[in-house]
Amino acid sequence: MSTAATTETKPAAPVIEKIKVKVDGREIEVPRLTADWSGKLTPTTMIQACEQAKTDVPHYCWHPQLPVAGNCRMCLVEFGAPAMGPDRKPVINPDGTAKIAKSPRPAIACATPISPGMDRASA
Repeated sequence: MSTAATTETKPAAPVIEKIKVKVDGREIEVPRLTADWSGKLTPTTMIQACEQAKTDVPHYCWHPQLPVAGNCRMCLVEFGAPAMGPDRKPVINPDGTAKIAKSPRPAIACATPISPGMDRASA
């Protein structure tokens, strides 16, 4: 009979990478990946980031427990991303913040994944 104590090691919880985005001028941190309707990790979308920021985005066909259809176009939002210079580095404003290049047209928030530094405002 062995007197050695057996210890079970549990796998460490996966580290959830978070990225900073702005929603209506407020900077928030959201996970890069979120579980979809089937439990599979997928990139976090703008509508999910807005939900975490407690900002309502009108939607009709989107539901967190269904696959994304993106048919109704009700969740259109204006957004921008950090402007990149010729050296592929962000262009910096005089105050030290990244310059945001607005998209020429709105995107559907239910299917557009977030990216670091993204700035979102409702359309």
